[in-house]
Amino acid sequence: MDKSLIYKNNYLNCEQSCISAILSRSDINVDLIWKQAGLLFKEVGEIFYLSPYYKDYSSDFLENHNIKLIEYHYSKEQLNRIVDDIYSSQKLNLAICVTCDPFYLPYYKPYYKKFHSRHMIEIIKINKEKSYIVDHTLLYQGELSTIFIKEAITSPHTNDRKLITIETKSLKDSVKSTTDIINNIKYEYLHIMAGNPLYNFKQENYSGATIGLEAIREIEEYILKYIDLEDQRESMNFLFKALREVCNSRFQIYKLFKSVNLIREAELFLESYQCWSILNNLVARYNLKNDISNIKSRIAIRTEQLYKHEKKILELL
Repeated sequence: MDKSLIYKNNYLNCEQSCISAILSRSDINVDLIWKQAGLLFKEVGEIFYLSPYYKDYSSDFLENHNIKLIEYHYSKEQLNRIVDDIYSSQKLNLAICVTCDPFYLPYYKPYYKKFHSRHMIEIIKINKEKSYIVDHTLLYQGELSTIFIKEAITSPHTNDRKLITIETKSLKDSVKSTTDIINNIKYEYLHIMAGNPLYNFKQENYSGATIGLEAIREIEEYILKYIDLEDQRESMNFLFKALREVCNSRFQIYKLFKSVNLIREAELFLESYQCWSILNNLVARYNLKNDISNIKSRIAIRTEQLYKHEKKILELL
């Protein structure tokens, strides 16, 4: 298989990249797909939950784009079912994405045999001996022993084990007009960022979360409470990844608005992306160097600027 199937977008996570790759091959306008830019934050003891996403992909894709995407979730006791379900999905000619543990993937050099983590890849073909996969995040495409794939997929060390299938035979572009989609994006952003729940949260962990602008205040409190504690370094690393999701959600809205020539709205979300990125870079630099002077005062200043900018979007959108 010589043709490149890799979909490269530095502003999407591994799951979104897999889905985008599949849809783009069917000439779906991927710019219209990723359109959630909310804010949810919840702290439970020393654990936090932070996300810009507030509804499942599956219902949104079906309603707005006639895309039949199905998510299957597995407990640790159901690990062996994942491989069977992949074989079944392949027989139905469904596009397949699956979570895995890069600890077992030889091409994933930073993690192979070193660290356990959660990742998602696209499976093009699988049989008893060999499997053909695409890792859009690592820009890897190729054939691997199915032994490696099964180990990675059935790892007991990953959370939120998931198989995603997409029916590609009858895919077509948006059911709703671009105007309707844009208007709905504005409505949802305004509703969520004003602090109002809009849908059942994507995960039970977010039940009771602080929504919208006021979540920024709680994120600031969490960072200031834990950033200089050595035993919270892992939490700060998770925070960096979660903040990156928030950053990228704003960039996707910027890209979408720009693609339909809504320049003023696009610039607002580009500035939002930049504000969140500055905050996240402070967290990242502190994690790496642990020697940034006045880190707490700088974070307080940045979160205040961030709050004012998101409030500005609410007033001008």
